[in-house]
Amino acid sequence: MKGLREKFQSSSKSGLCVILGMVIAASSSLFGCQGSLFNVQGQSLQYQDRIMLKTGGEQSGQYKTDELTIDYRYARKGDDLTLSGTIRFNYSMQGNFSTINTFSLALVLADARGTILTQQGLTTAYDHSVTDPINFKTTMIIPYQTELMSFSYTGASSGAGSSGSPSAFWHNPAVR
Repeated sequence: MKGLREKFQSSSKSGLCVILGMVIAASSSLFGCQGSLFNVQGQSLQYQDRIMLKTGGEQSGQYKTDELTIDYRYARKGDDLTLSGTIRFNYSMQGNFSTINTFSLALVLADARGTILTQQGLTTAYDHSVTDPINFKTTMIIPYQTELMSFSYTGASSGAGSSGSPSAFWHNPAVR
């Protein structure tokens, strides 16, 4: 009985170590990208990523990248911005991965020349099915000179079961 208990405790510990190792690997790849993605103030927003912020009621649009599509709605009233949306991972992501291990979406705000003023987190997801949408909704105060917006994100995805280690993905709309 004593030998069986030791074997069980040993296998439990090794399983826990594998899970912990995967979480650390996914986190380090995610945090490794955050330094460049979340420190963008003063950089320029790429032209193809620029979304002109309009006033006068609710506006809507769609933002597409290689990994995902964001259907968004917003209303700007002075320095108040109410923003909501739905994120869907594209078929290429769905065909290659089953799980979004970690995901973080941020809103990038810029002035009329495209100079980035600030970036604000919108939503995060963990252990999320790649086929399920992610919704977000927020209201925030934005800098008065804001004229443009865009989205940035970081994430890690993996295949079903133990069929693959986490694979990092990201989108940074800023250029130096």
